[in-house]
Amino acid sequence: GGKIVGRAGELRCLLEVAAQIEIAGDEGSHPNTLVLVSGDTGMGKSHLVESVRDSLAENGWIFLSCKFDRLMTQPLATIASAFDNFFQYLISLASDGRDINAIISSIQENLSSSGIVVLSDLIPSLCTLYPTGMSTHSIC
Repeated sequence: GGKIVGRAGELRCLLEVAAQIEIAGDEGSHPNTLVLVSGDTGMGKSHLVESVRDSLAENGWIFLSCKFDRLMTQPLATIASAFDNFFQYLISLASDGRDINAIISSIQENLSSSGIVVLSDLIPSLCTLYPTGMSTHSIC
């Protein structure tokens, strides 16, 4: 927590991107947008991202983030961990009685069964979302 010092321009930029995404969504478009934040160690990137996340979460946004770890040896492990956290979040919503069927259906519509099987090796929480397997594939 705490106030962002000296990063008002960066914070404003990130919030403007979010506003553009909301406008496009209201107009029926669903833009695919990726925002990357980079910089030297200790420059306040994590604090900046946390501030934006908190602001967007108050408006119902679901936020994925990851932090690169130079010690990770598996390709795409950083991105996979962000999606694993996201799917764990969905699982927690479901356990609280929230309906996540629209999200589950969207994943199934956009990924093949075999794609989900392959991704479950990188993203273990997919096994929880699809415990019974899909078509002829057994995920877990």
